[in-house]
Amino acid sequence: MTTAEYTSRLAAMECTPWCTVRDHEAAHDPACWGPDRVTALSLEDDFPTAAVNPLQFDAPRASVYPYRQEPGYREVVKLHLYRAGRNEFRELDAEVVMTLDEARQLIAHVLEVVDDVEAGAR
Repeated sequence: MTTAEYTSRLAAMECTPWCTVRDHEAAHDPACWGPDRVTALSLEDDFPTAAVNPLQFDAPRASVYPYRQEPGYREVVKLHLYRAGRNEFRELDAEVVMTLDEARQLIAHVLEVVDDVEAGAR
């Protein structure tokens, strides 16, 4: 595929309703990225202790967002986990891709664990 054909293809792309990339041609990226939903992980090491927005810093966090690699590909959920490390063995910067059913199953399991912990704390 020539550069001109690729550029033309990007310009003609149809986005998903949740896509935050409005000009795929300018971004040189056929992927649709959805908005990040970020949760700061306050119990992790190196969490900022000051009364500020921890996400303005390099705080440990988990985020989820919708993603589609390009038209014709499956729309998925990406889960990104991040923790800066004082050494290479503690650093974490990874993401996993889940189907919608897998994401729903993970959510259900997390809620079950929360219910278990809350029931034991009473």
